[in-house]
Amino acid sequence: MPGFDGEDPQKALGVDDYVEWLEKYIKENKLGSVALIGHSNGGRIAMRYAATHKNVAKLVLIAAAGIPNTRISLKKSVFKALAKAGKTILSPLQGTSFYSAAEKLLYKAARESDYYKASPVMKETMLNLIGYDATGDLKKISCPSLCIWGRQDTATPLWMGEKIVAGIPHCDIKIIDGGHSIHITHPEIVAGYIKDFL
Repeated sequence: MPGFDGEDPQKALGVDDYVEWLEKYIKENKLGSVALIGHSNGGRIAMRYAATHKNVAKLVLIAAAGIPNTRISLKKSVFKALAKAGKTILSPLQGTSFYSAAEKLLYKAARESDYYKASPVMKETMLNLIGYDATGDLKKISCPSLCIWGRQDTATPLWMGEKIVAGIPHCDIKIIDGGHSIHITHPEIVAGYIKDFL
């Protein structure tokens, strides 16, 4: 996907920009009716696409992002306050190796190392994606759908999967003992669920 392929996009992108990119990809490859499988952010984009397009035959969401998490919002508010205070205190040292190390440590402590490493345009893109609330899209998804979720997922907790299942008219959920990357840690189980569903 643009920005996640090692090259920065020309401008910051949002969910609808990625939906447009996916629509173009499907048309260029003459795929017609498709089954979409999306993990985490890919799930957020897949949900939006399925809510706005009728060519999705089936939808599989693996630990999909897109449901707001108030705890993460609180964490982000605290993180922003700490970052602002830290920048004010450390501003005389800006440009030094100590300042860079302190900034890196703060992002790592907040588990935002991907954000720290991102370019300015990708930081804005990430904020656009994280800020998107897919709740309103759920009832617009008419294709048969399957959620696959890790019981111990802390990035997109299980309750988010349950909220998605409750919102999509024809949706089931499969729960695996694992975290956010169950497609990597439990590939055979995830693949089995997908194969049975498709």
